[in-house]
Amino acid sequence: MSDAVSDWWAQAVAVAGQDPPADLAAAVAEELIALWSDLAQAVLRSGEAELTECQGLVVRIVMLSRLTAATPPAWVPDLLIRTGIYAGVVTCAGLTLAPSAQPVADSSSAQPAAESASAQPAADSSSAVRAAALSVMSLSNQAR
Repeated sequence: MSDAVSDWWAQAVAVAGQDPPADLAAAVAEELIALWSDLAQAVLRSGEAELTECQGLVVRIVMLSRLTAATPPAWVPDLLIRTGIYAGVVTCAGLTLAPSAQPVADSSSAQPAAESASAQPAADSSSAVRAAALSVMSLSNQAR
């Protein structure tokens, strides 16, 4: 491995240790925010390969949301809100947001409160995940 690559990895590891999540739930909440962002980027690209990527991202979003909580809309890219993708995934997966889920004024420094939302698994988990993924693929085709 070259020195440049070793330095790059060392920098990434150092950044990860600077402000680690408080616990596993906080780490999952941060990962969910990143996954929603990745989904928005994949929807914008919306090619054949990206539709498969969208499906994989939805599966990961739903699985993690069921372990913790649904990501509040304030933490989801606007594209996914405007196109109905966020609502489609949340609805198809049987996830609900608690009424207390409020946007954070300064999202650049604040952390999402996983306890402000509650996840309710659908009766048939695998069917709901497939339905949510198909919903995203359909909505991303409409967003093009």
